[in-house]
Amino acid sequence: MGFNVFARKVRDAEQPCARRLRALALIEDSRGLWHADIAAYDVRRRAAKRAGRRVPDEPFPHVPRRWYGDARAAAVHALAYGRARLDAPPPLGLLVDACLAADGDPGAEVRAEAAAYKGPPALRRMARLIVMAADGDAPGVVTSRAFRT
Repeated sequence: MGFNVFARKVRDAEQPCARRLRALALIEDSRGLWHADIAAYDVRRRAAKRAGRRVPDEPFPHVPRRWYGDARAAAVHALAYGRARLDAPPPLGLLVDACLAADGDPGAEVRAEAAAYKGPPALRRMARLIVMAADGDAPGVVTSRAFRT
């Protein structure tokens, strides 16, 4: 969903006003950070083209692949959402529980185990969310589609 769709949902009169305004402020902040990331990419890309590098070194950030606000909180929220909907077998379930119990800062050992996790795609997404929560602000995948089956 794009910014306008999220903003329209936030404007839903059924929700309490304070909640809607807080949500809209978070969305606008995230959008502003994303636009700043796009502008920085444009500067780097133009410099690379002037230097003769015609193939980009990095993907164009035209679609946000992460929450640009509080990445750790977004990852913890997505993990809690996924934990309630997916039955994560050991050891991943234990790693998710450790991450949630530590409010997204599970420590280097849990992060390393999650980074090395191999399993079905939906469970690998959960492992990437653990890594993202542990890293705090590192790019990762946190979207509303992360736990659809």
